[in-house]
Amino acid sequence: MTKETPVKIGCYTELIKINDAVQKLDPLGADHYLTTELPRLNVEKQVGQIVNLAQKLVPKKEVVTKFSPPEAMAATRDLGIIASSLRRHDMDFAIVPSLEATLIELSHLTDEVPADSVTSYGPRNPVGQRIRTFTPYPQECLFIESFREGLVELNRTVEQLELAQNLSIHDPNFGTHIRIAETHFQSMVAAVVAVRK
Repeated sequence: MTKETPVKIGCYTELIKINDAVQKLDPLGADHYLTTELPRLNVEKQVGQIVNLAQKLVPKKEVVTKFSPPEAMAATRDLGIIASSLRRHDMDFAIVPSLEATLIELSHLTDEVPADSVTSYGPRNPVGQRIRTFTPYPQECLFIESFREGLVELNRTVEQLELAQNLSIHDPNFGTHIRIAETHFQSMVAAVVAVRK
């Protein structure tokens, strides 16, 4: 960071709150389809049925324009996992009318890329029975849970380091922030080790 680019204190805490809120949302009514059907269709390589599923879930433009930014993030997460599934089966997702246009429209609401991302797959992925996966295998759920926790801890680590960098090394709060950052960093390492295992 340069002196011209001040640290925005609290931005990582805000990001964690946004991701937690997005986890809880299901603006497309996709819970059943993405927790049960899509994982099975991917394993069975039922590409035609994945296309049908996508066509069922892509919302009309007038619906998309009414989404709040968190709803748009949740919709991007859910359409993104379908688009990624199609790509995995060597299909151009242009095969689904308006899928690409809808993702681009959502990106205008989120101010993010018009595709799923590590954030969609990890921190914004619902927990428990609503988790979105590509496969029905429990190992993927364990991977996502550990990955999600690792990214959350990384955000908390960086935030504490940014808070510390704005203080003198002699300030008692400097050491406090460094110790908290170390705790979060160790949690992140443990999560990464769990992912690797």
